[in-house]
Amino acid sequence: MSFEEAERIELDLGGTLSPPLSEENGVSKSQLLKTAKGLETTLEGLLSPNAKSDFVRMLVEEKGLEQLEVVRTTFSTLGLRDWVHIGIGGSSLGSEMIFQGLAHPNHNELSDEKRTGPRIHFIDNIDPSSFSGLLDVLDLNRTAIHVVSKSGRTLETLAIFDLVRQRYEEKKIPWKDRCVVTSGKGRLKDISLANGTFWVDFPENVGGRFSALAPGSLLTPSIAGINVEAVVAGARRQLDELIDCNPERNLSAMGAVAAYRLFKKGKNIHVLMPYGDRLEAFGRWYLQLFAESLGKKLKTTSAQNGSISPFNARGATDQHSQLQLFLEGKNDKLISFIQIKEMDERFPLSGMEPREDLKGLNLSDLFKQAQRGTALALREADCPTMSWLLPKLNEESLGAITLVFELLVSYLAELLEIDAYDQPAVERGKNNTNALLGLEEYASVKRAIIPEWLI
Repeated sequence: MSFEEAERIELDLGGTLSPPLSEENGVSKSQLLKTAKGLETTLEGLLSPNAKSDFVRMLVEEKGLEQLEVVRTTFSTLGLRDWVHIGIGGSSLGSEMIFQGLAHPNHNELSDEKRTGPRIHFIDNIDPSSFSGLLDVLDLNRTAIHVVSKSGRTLETLAIFDLVRQRYEEKKIPWKDRCVVTSGKGRLKDISLANGTFWVDFPENVGGRFSALAPGSLLTPSIAGINVEAVVAGARRQLDELIDCNPERNLSAMGAVAAYRLFKKGKNIHVLMPYGDRLEAFGRWYLQLFAESLGKKLKTTSAQNGSISPFNARGATDQHSQLQLFLEGKNDKLISFIQIKEMDERFPLSGMEPREDLKGLNLSDLFKQAQRGTALALREADCPTMSWLLPKLNEESLGAITLVFELLVSYLAELLEIDAYDQPAVERGKNNTNALLGLEEYASVKRAIIPEWLI
């Protein structure tokens, strides 16, 4: 199965090439194709039973989506007004990215009659002020919660879950009937099953940042009325497309190769600049995906350039805040644009003074040309760019670009000779936090690493 031409995601690498860029700041097409040949077996490895991560095989096996329909059907009878998603990092970002990308931009402000599902809230932090403010707008009689933690031990998530349960119990509202838990094997699953709540499996060999297309991440968007089955179908169609092509025609592989070759030339900051407000959460998801997967100590000669650091910008807004840095700051960046070719909303301009020259144009024209003008300015400054083009922003394209970026990170990690799927350094901060809280099982950590002045 392949995409129709009008549905296919495109990648334009012309802004990375020399010429038109200088040899110092660009790469040749022959360099890209030569490097790509070394990635011929990468996707095959991710499809094998021995893969380090099952995020690709998860799509092929088509497991778990039937659970979502059962949850949707059951909770639709409760007359819900609010749905609260409790998670942090990969247990929240993928779900929020899909919700924001496909729901009405003002979903929560729509009337109950016009909304396609309950209001959606993401609690992805433990700031008491934010938590208190959310409680002020919830009627717990008409609220359900979705608790997501792969390990079942995430400190921040369990703390918020505890507080929400307390509120339900104080008001004598049965929380067990209004709760779904997504976790792997562990204590949180046991608690869920013991209390009779719905439980959704978190795939064991899929890390949080690679779980955007897993059932647990799709549940909250599904409750909001989004056709998540179509999201997964888009990702599967994209996978079929990539399986059937050579690396030099593989979007993910070629994006990774360009990033790698430019990294070798000192471009160790990778900026993602989507032109589309509904992709703002996609940008935050991308930050975690790149930072936790690629922010590792390098063992190769590339180590002199450090690791690749992700950076997020928003088109066209950040043309007025960050573009100055991109154009005249240190030339150590690769700017990646995401463009949406077809926008439903046009909004013709009347040419009101003092910009009478805008008459006859549409708001979408300004948006598209703002991106092109930025790309041109960067090329004139000898800064490399690449452009991802979505035919339109819908379920299929968002599922496809999500998989493309997950695979791009996997290809790039292989080129850098690092493990994309572990996160050894993250545990240090978690252990320190638990030790500072005086938790018993971390007492030895506290004695070993925390200085007296900090205790």
